[in-house]
This record gives sequence, C-alpha cells and structure tokens, in this order.
Amino acid sequence: MKHVLILSLLAVVSVVLSILHDRHNKRRGQRHLQGRPLLTHEQFGEFYDSPDKANVAAKVREILSRHIAVDISAAIPSDRFILDLKMDALDSMSTVEFILELEEKFAIKIEDREAQQLVTLDDVIQCVSDKLKKP
Repeated sequence: MKHVLILSLLAVVSVVLSILHDRHNKRRGQRHLQGRPLLTHEQFGEFYDSPDKANVAAKVREILSRHIAVDISAAIPSDRFILDLKMDALDSMSTVEFILELEEKFAIKIEDREAQQLVTLDDVIQCVSDKLKKP
C-alpha cells in the first residue's frame, strides 16, 4: 500500500513538473515574439516573392499553429523552432503529426533525414516548395 502511494505521488509530481516546464517554454517563446506585429497566415505569406511560395508559407504556418501551444501569429520565416520559438518541448508525436499533415496537405513525402534538417519556418517552406516543383 505504501509503495502504491509513493508511486502515485511521484506520478503526480512528474505531471505537475511537465506542465510547469511546458508553461515556461511557452512564455519564453512568447517573449521572443513580443513587440512584433501580429500577422494572419496570408500576411505571413507576403514575406515571399512568388505567389506559389506565399501560398505554401501561409498553409505551412496554419498547419504548424494546430500542432503547438505557442501563438505564432508574430512569427517570421527566419524564426528557429527551438532557439527562438522555444519549441524544444514539442514532443515527437506532435512533430510526426505536423510532418504527416504537411505530407497529406501538399501530397509530398518528407524523409526523416530531411525533417531533422528543418530548423526554421523558412526551411519547412523551402522544403515543401522544392518538393512541389519536382514532377
């Protein structure tokens, strides 16, 4: 009985610490974006010259916004997922779901080795755009 109580207490502490860590990372990410203008997905796409790439950028950002807790409405293409947006807490399941949704939405395939090289929003947009250009 005593062991069960201790294990239960440890489980609760672990969950609380995880929640606090997630909140801390979310605040760090929001601080990085603080003071920037908020952009719609379409306005985010305007960072790109070509209408096709602007459309890809808007869709990529919209998809990403569904997979993370940080409000990325002030993010720009050069923002790095981990260093700037503090998405180091983005679990592997969320990452996989994000990549799968990109593949489904754009009818492309992103290899694991490619996904590991995606450091910024622009990296993802460039990867998707390049794959859409290939026959």
